[in-house]
Amino acid sequence: MDKSARWWFIAPMLRRIYDWCIDAADKPYALWILAAVSFAESSFFPVPPDIMLLPMSLAQPKRAWWFAAVCTIASVAGGVLGYCDRCAAL
Repeated sequence: MDKSARWWFIAPMLRRIYDWCIDAADKPYALWILAAVSFAESSFFPVPPDIMLLPMSLAQPKRAWWFAAVCTIASVAGGVLGYCDRCAAL
């Protein structure tokens, strides 16, 4: 099986996840979703949180730095948890 043949299955799945993240950016609880996506992305999630961060920051420019801070803190926390989990498995 060549490498391009795998994309017929993976591409639609990633597109649904991408669309879900874009739709979630305008919800009242979008900041919590952004933190969860950022946390998960640092370990296993294939879609970066930037696709939520950009629309949220454009919609509310005064809160852009707050959104970026939450995204960064959640990403570092997810990375630390993933690292600790891998270290414990050794």
